[in-house]
Amino acid sequence: MAATWKIRAPATLVAVCCVAAILWPVLKERVTQRTLADTARASRARAEKGDANAENRLGNLYLNGQGVPQDAAEAVRWYRRAAEQGYPRAQFNLGSMYQYGRGASKDYAEALDWYHKAADQGEPNAEFGLGFMYYEGQGVHQDYADAIRWYRKAADQGYARAQYALGFMYFHGQGVLQDRAEAARWFRKAADQGDDDALRALGLKGARSSPWSRIDLWVIFFGSAFFLIDSLPRGKGFREWPRRIAALFGALGMAYLGLTLYGLAQDDMRAFGHAGAFYLTKLSLAGLAAVVCVLWLVVSKGGREQLLGDDDV
Repeated sequence: MAATWKIRAPATLVAVCCVAAILWPVLKERVTQRTLADTARASRARAEKGDANAENRLGNLYLNGQGVPQDAAEAVRWYRRAAEQGYPRAQFNLGSMYQYGRGASKDYAEALDWYHKAADQGEPNAEFGLGFMYYEGQGVHQDYADAIRWYRKAADQGYARAQYALGFMYFHGQGVLQDRAEAARWFRKAADQGDDDALRALGLKGARSSPWSRIDLWVIFFGSAFFLIDSLPRGKGFREWPRRIAALFGALGMAYLGLTLYGLAQDDMRAFGHAGAFYLTKLSLAGLAAVVCVLWLVVSKGGREQLLGDDDV
C-alpha cells in the first residue's frame, strides 16, 4: 500500500503536467481560431461599408490566413481599398506587398510610392521601410545618408527595429562617423522593447527568457528524478511492478524535459551563432538519454539479472 502511494502521488503530478503541456497549445489554438473567425466576419461587414480600418484589418487576416483562407492577392485588394482612402497603415502594408512581391508582382517603384504616402503621415513602419530600401538600394541608388534620415524618423517615434538599425549604422560607421557609444544607446532603446537583434548586440539574448525560469520544467525534472530514484533495485520485499511503473514515468518525464530543453537551446544557440555550445547541448542531451536507458536496464528484469545478479525478479 505504501509503495502504491509513493507511485500514485508523483505520478499524478507529472502526468497532469505532461498532459497540460501537450493539450494546452491545442486548446489555445482552437480558441484563437474561433476568435479570429469572429473577427474576420465582423471586419468584413464593416469593410464592405467602406471602413478603412476594417479593410486594412481584413487584409491582415487574409495575408496571415487567420479566420479566413490565406490569400495574399485578396490581402492586396483590401489593403488597396484602405490605402486609396489615405489610411497610412494600409499604405505601408500595400507598399510592403509590392516590395516583397506578395500577392502582386515585385515593384520597388510602387513600394516606394506607397511608403512615401504613408511616411508623409508619420507612419513609422513606412519610414523604416524607406530607410531599408535606401540602405539596400532597392528601386533607388544606395544612399546610407538617406537611410539614416528615415531610420531616425522612425526611431524617434520609438520604433524598435529602426532603433536597432540606427545603432547598427553607428556601430559600423555607415552614413555617419563610427560611434560605438551612440550605437549602444540606440541598441539599449531597442533592447528595452525586447528586440532580439538589439539584445544579441548587447550580449543579453536569452536573459529574459531562460528555460530555467519555467516552473513546469522544474516540476517535471524533480518528479522524474523521484521516479528514477524510486525505481532503483530494492530488497526482496519490494515488488517488481511499482519499480517498472516508476521507471516508465521517470523515463517519459526526462524525455519530455530533454526535448523541451533541446528545442529552447537550439533556438538560442542558433541565434547566438555559438555552434560549439549548440553541439555540446546536443551531446549533453544524448548523455541524458543514455543515463535513462541504463536506469531502465537496471530496473528491467533481464538488466537487473545481468548487471546486479539480483535473484529477486
